Amino acid sequence: MTGDPLLRRLERLPPAGPDAARAERVRTRCHKALARQAAQRPSRPPAKWRRWEPALIGGLCLAYLTEVLHEALHLYGLS
Repeated sequence: MTGDPLLRRLERLPPAGPDAARAERVRTRCHKALARQAAQRPSRPPAKWRRWEPALIGGLCLAYLTEVLHEALHLYGLS
């Protein structure tokens, strides 16, 4: 430990506790914000679309990778 008298005095201070009224105000404000956010959340798409979405994304990725391979082969003169 250092011999600094200010640090020694600071070490003897009791730990600061949270102000209960302020904590309650913050908690209330956060609950209101979360409730507002939940109310504004858009509804999920129909179940049918949720099943097709991964297949569509996968198909687009496959088409993209196929074109990348085609261009790479063309670049190196292999096709």
